[in-house]
Amino acid sequence: MKKLITWLMLGCLLIGFGVPTQAAHQGIKTKYGYIELYDPDTAIYIKPVRNQRIVRVPDQVVVDGYNVRIIGVKRKAFKLKRIRTIYLGKNVFLIPKRTFNGRKKRIIVKNTMTWQAVKKSGDGKFRLTMK
Repeated sequence: MKKLITWLMLGCLLIGFGVPTQAAHQGIKTKYGYIELYDPDTAIYIKPVRNQRIVRVPDQVVVDGYNVRIIGVKRKAFKLKRIRTIYLGKNVFLIPKRTFNGRKKRIIVKNTMTWQAVKKSGDGKFRLTMK
């Protein structure tokens, strides 16, 4: 069994996949928040950098000179109590269920695909606005 795990780890390192560590679990820090790479050109938003009232999930960010589209958010991305307004970018469409439960403030989206994903995500008491 140990030999199999060793060969799998070696194969992962040769292919380019790294073994997850505690630092990698937190994600890549950007101007808007922490993200986790989903594919080489897409990512998932983990959490904001600091506890703030307005959170903006951008359409895309630049990581090491490459444009990375943010296509989703994690379930506990908006668990901070101080958040009042959430702006979701036009590329966001992967939203887990019960992400916005407990939110009583505004969520502002940019396109219909994000609108439908937020509606399916739960029965929070938030005001959903489309811009």
